[in-house]
Amino acid sequence: MSDDMTGHMTLERFCAIIDAYGTAFMRWPEEEREDAFAFMQQSAEAQSYLTDAEHLDVLLGADDGRAASDALKEKILSQAADVLMTAPLPAAEPARQAGWMGTLANVFGDIDLLEWSWKRMAAPLCVMIVAGCLGLATGLYTNEAANNYAFDDEDIFLIALQSPDYGFDVVETF
Repeated sequence: MSDDMTGHMTLERFCAIIDAYGTAFMRWPEEEREDAFAFMQQSAEAQSYLTDAEHLDVLLGADDGRAASDALKEKILSQAADVLMTAPLPAAEPARQAGWMGTLANVFGDIDLLEWSWKRMAAPLCVMIVAGCLGLATGLYTNEAANNYAFDDEDIFLIALQSPDYGFDVVETF
């Protein structure tokens, strides 16, 4: 097999196992233990990573359980306060406008009358113009069509009574 892979084990997976479970073989996942051990024996990179991780395990295991001194706590807290005081503040959210300008700002974005930008308004204005033209054209066409088919009251009454849905001519029965 190649130096990068033994069975299904890769260097990335081997390192992930070491990072998650430490260097003790018995803590590794049982289904991957054999592949990881075989991979470690064949890969120099894996052996080097395991050696570095063993040093870290020793340092982490050296904790004797003593609490930190008050001086150390004070030093850490003062350094944290210094970092917090010098860190840049996040940008504040712009204040919302009230009334109809606020509504326009919510729909079209922040509107500043002194810095009006037609580029920002071009798309919404085009949509409104097209919708208005379509509405006007529809209104003119339907008005013209209604005038072409104008009926007087008697014609409408006769049309309503001569419906084929009844199965007989209602006008003839009167």
